[in-house]
Amino acid sequence: MKPLNPGMTLGIIGKGNQLQQLADAARRTDLKVLLYPTSTSEHPHSLTDADLLHAFAEQSDVTTAITEPVPLVSLKTIATGSEFSQGTELTEISQDRALEQAFFQSLNLNGVPFSTIITTSDVEQGIDTLGLPARIIPISKRSANQQPLDLKTKNDVVKFNPLTGHGSYLFIPDLPVKHHLVASATKSVQGKIESFPLVQINQPGRSFTSLPEDNKLISPDVQMEIETTMQKIGEALHVVGNFAVSLLVTTTDILYVQGLLPALDLPMNVLQRGLNTTPAEQHLRAIRGLPLTPIHQFQSERWLSLTKSQRAAALEAQRQYPDWDFDFSYRDDNPGTIGDVCIPVYEPALTNDRIQRAKLLPHEE
Repeated sequence: MKPLNPGMTLGIIGKGNQLQQLADAARRTDLKVLLYPTSTSEHPHSLTDADLLHAFAEQSDVTTAITEPVPLVSLKTIATGSEFSQGTELTEISQDRALEQAFFQSLNLNGVPFSTIITTSDVEQGIDTLGLPARIIPISKRSANQQPLDLKTKNDVVKFNPLTGHGSYLFIPDLPVKHHLVASATKSVQGKIESFPLVQINQPGRSFTSLPEDNKLISPDVQMEIETTMQKIGEALHVVGNFAVSLLVTTTDILYVQGLLPALDLPMNVLQRGLNTTPAEQHLRAIRGLPLTPIHQFQSERWLSLTKSQRAAALEAQRQYPDWDFDFSYRDDNPGTIGDVCIPVYEPALTNDRIQRAKLLPHEE
């Protein structure tokens, strides 16, 4: 593995706040940072243009990709021109939902129930086998339309007709989900795995909460099963750096492994201030070949995205709550987003009440 020492160049493929977190962590270690694609790039196919990718890689001593979606072929191109220590396997598996579930099955993990759908008769068979209500989603996470097709009754089968002949899909029955969680960890070059606290998804993409080690939300048996699951996945994945796993816990405390997430995925935003290190810093240490920092949690936190309509409320809350950490320095793909806020959680009910009164919830929870 090529060392990444101060003065050398780290190339980062990514976007949004996660990219800035990793870039800032790299600059603090006196690394030069090269971002791709640049915000001023006018090239519409910069993530698929082999010549541009190879030129970027040749300018970098080590490269890393931190967010979806980066095509697998693009990462393989990068790997031919630069050190790409994190590897391509996580991306390869995580961009294909059927491949994900096959990976989980190979580890004897409890993946979500599903059937593969190509034709209308497949949908009917899925209903007979797995039941309703259910949803249909593309197997490939790089498909243009990721909006689920919801099926409530057998009469909804006709909704699939326009999709027939346009690829493969998964039929997934609805589960009685009590908690949607993300478990994340970092794997070093030496194979050591350091896990972060669990994150509860309150609202996908909008609101997350990190859970303390002694949380009462998850039963001890489920907590132990999650730890075993993460160890199995970490040992099996050929990856260096951060990885995360989406998990579902049902009302009867059954754990389902839903999918894999790339390095520094959005739910990890909530793990920026309540720990002795950050996901960005751990990922950087891993791809540099350095030993990982043992993780200690000081504070559970709540993360919220902020929209333009919440600007006045956010500015008022900034004056009212000095321990709330607001960040207005970035923009994401949603033009309505103006930033985020990270809130320490001392008492969950009290924190939720304060957020409600501050009018910062994306909508009523």
